[in-house]
Amino acid sequence: MDYKVPNFGPDPDMVGTMENEKIASAMLNHGWEFNTKKSFEKWRNRALDVQSYNFDPELSHDVRETEKHYKAAESNLGAWDVEKTTANMGYDYYEYQADRNKQAALDARARQEAAAAQSAAAEEDAADAKAKGTAAPEVAPAAAAPEGAPAAAAEVAPAAAAKKAE
Repeated sequence: MDYKVPNFGPDPDMVGTMENEKIASAMLNHGWEFNTKKSFEKWRNRALDVQSYNFDPELSHDVRETEKHYKAAESNLGAWDVEKTTANMGYDYYEYQADRNKQAALDARARQEAAAAQSAAAEEDAADAKAKGTAAPEVAPAAAAPEGAPAAAAEVAPAAAAKKAE
């Protein structure tokens, strides 16, 4: 196809940029050189001058130590998985399965301790009431242990009920 393309002249932004470059070159007493032998020698890639390059260099001591620590961290914390990256903690915080397991164990222990404290308080109340000769206060049975909690937490409620019956 042969069709006429309108020419509106140079872009005013480009004209301004060229004028600014001339002013800056004059102020710094420095001119750009492109596609000259002098500029080629100054800016050429000297790495290409090397004929034999070792593509398998020995890693430095720091790199080897970092790699060792990385492997140790993965063996302790589990392999990093992008899908498990916690979105609300920022880019560089990762949630590991070991962390979740540790937190679950702490939560289960806290539930056990709370149930044991509740049972001990109920026993003390019953003993106080027996010593005073009054009726023991009604104690609500402990709730069933949440799903995934150790069996010991679920057994606290029946043990408290059995002691109450005595």
